[in-house]
Amino acid sequence: MPAMYLFGQNGKMAVGHRPSPQIEVPRPMMLSVMRAFAKAVANAEPHTAMHQDETARFAVLLARRLGLSATSVRLIRLGALLHDIGKIGIPPSLLLRPGPLSAAEFALVKEHPRLGWEIVSEIEFAVPVATVIHQHHERLDGSGYPGGLGEGAIMPESLVVAVADMAHAMMSRRAYHAGMNQATVIRILESDRGSRLPADCVDVAVDLLRCERLWRASSLQ
Repeated sequence: MPAMYLFGQNGKMAVGHRPSPQIEVPRPMMLSVMRAFAKAVANAEPHTAMHQDETARFAVLLARRLGLSATSVRLIRLGALLHDIGKIGIPPSLLLRPGPLSAAEFALVKEHPRLGWEIVSEIEFAVPVATVIHQHHERLDGSGYPGGLGEGAIMPESLVVAVADMAHAMMSRRAYHAGMNQATVIRILESDRGSRLPADCVDVAVDLLRCERLWRASSLQ
């Protein structure tokens, strides 16, 4: 059984006692499902599809640098590639609006992790992937959504995807904000280090962001 890496005190990585979820899926089936989902996302909102690809690229390299098991890396790859699949259930008028959203509209957008979980959990082999999707906006201090989960209740793989997602989202130019520069992204990540995000994940992410060419050229294989 592969090692499970949990984030313990002060957001540090430590070997835990829970086994990592197992994914035993024939590769052709997995790839077919991934292609179908990717097409659905691209048709609904092309930027989201690109963001998922880039987030997965960053998350995989992050996981490998953290020394996670092959099973965890595989789960992180799949979860990151589909983490925003639930946005196909959100009106494009909200996702693409250049101006601010109302509280009610933002609450609807925040439903996308739950919607993604509902979509992916319908596929029997992808239950662990659905959990990563459901948790990718959760934070160690309980300030995330949709469940307000805290440290110890969030899968480590979900937290790796959370860091990668946050980093790429901040760097990306979207309808509602311009992409942030590297220094700003690093400053924001470091402000959440050990409180909202795992310290070790942030440290490795910052190192990778300083070598942006390296992680953008990394392989998802």
